[in-house]
Amino acid sequence: MSMTQAIQLPAHPKCGTPSARFIYRDPSGRAILIANRFDRRDGSKFFIPFDMVANEWKAPSQRLLYHLDRILAADPAELVLMVEGEKCADALSCLGFLATTTYGGSNASSKTDLCALKGRKIVIWPDFDAAGNSYAIAVKTALLEQ
Repeated sequence: MSMTQAIQLPAHPKCGTPSARFIYRDPSGRAILIANRFDRRDGSKFFIPFDMVANEWKAPSQRLLYHLDRILAADPAELVLMVEGEKCADALSCLGFLATTTYGGSNASSKTDLCALKGRKIVIWPDFDAAGNSYAIAVKTALLEQ
């Protein structure tokens, strides 16, 4: 599937159509994971992933960075903003920044392959809350262990 083709996914069998979809791509630009956002009536949100490789509604055990293909194509000297969430990464990308995140929030950052960030200048910019602090610590620890 080329990057210009629309990705057609069925509605989730129990949750219906998501309010937003965020596409994770491999280094060649092939869609491998879709993060589907669903909004509850009370204003809260939840995500259900769709693994494009396994063709199933679950996250793969090993995950790639959001916008990985863009990171690999960018100048290695370009600053990378590591944020908490695809919506934030997309907003910053629209402003011309190279931004990324990990799928699954602070509790799952250890499942993401961060090798593409090795040797790069990175700013970790988490949400201003307890979960954001946990995310920043987890990402920083993982980056320093590379």
